[in-house]
Amino acid sequence: MKAKVILSLAVILVIAAALVWKTKKNEPKPETALSSTQQAGVMMTTSGFEPAELKIKNGTTVTFLNQDSKPRWPASAPHPTHTDYPEFDPKQALTSGQSWSFTFEEAGEWRYHDHLNPTVKGTITVE
Repeated sequence: MKAKVILSLAVILVIAAALVWKTKKNEPKPETALSSTQQAGVMMTTSGFEPAELKIKNGTTVTFLNQDSKPRWPASAPHPTHTDYPEFDPKQALTSGQSWSFTFEEAGEWRYHDHLNPTVKGTITVE
């Protein structure tokens, strides 16, 4: 009788282990569960860019959101020509509540500023 109980418990444990293994095997891995596009955000406030320094991977899309009551215009350095990374420029000011997104596809350290208030600066490092 004891042998049958032990054998039954062993069979139950093997079945349970197989079910757990099958469930874990079919779960999506974290890297496949995430979008293939990386995203980051920069808030534009009365204090400036938050964060003022950002490190991202190549191909990351950064969204700039104006949370200030004044218009803001994020653009590549230097002011006023924006020639370091010319594509990094929405070509217009963003009013309060507006956002603009840019995908960084060139590695490097990209300095930028608020075109309407050039003393407000930031840096995005693309690895």
